[in-house]
Amino acid sequence: MSTRLIVITGTGVTKPAGHSADRAKAFAFYLDRATGALFGENARAHEAVLPAKGPARREPEPW
Repeated sequence: MSTRLIVITGTGVTKPAGHSADRAKAFAFYLDRATGALFGENARAHEAVLPAKGPARREPEPW
C-alpha cells in the first residue's frame, strides 16, 4: 500500500519547505479560511487535479 503525506496549512509554505515536500513526494496545500478555497503550494500539489467548484451542499433529510 502506497502512502502520501498531505499538508494543509493556513499560513502558506516557504520555498525550502515546498522543495522538501516535493522530495518527500508530499502534497502541500494552502487553505484560505475566508473563502474555503484550496491552493497548491508545491509542484506536486499543482499537478493534482482539484475540483473546479465547491462541493455540493446537502440539507439533512427530514425524518
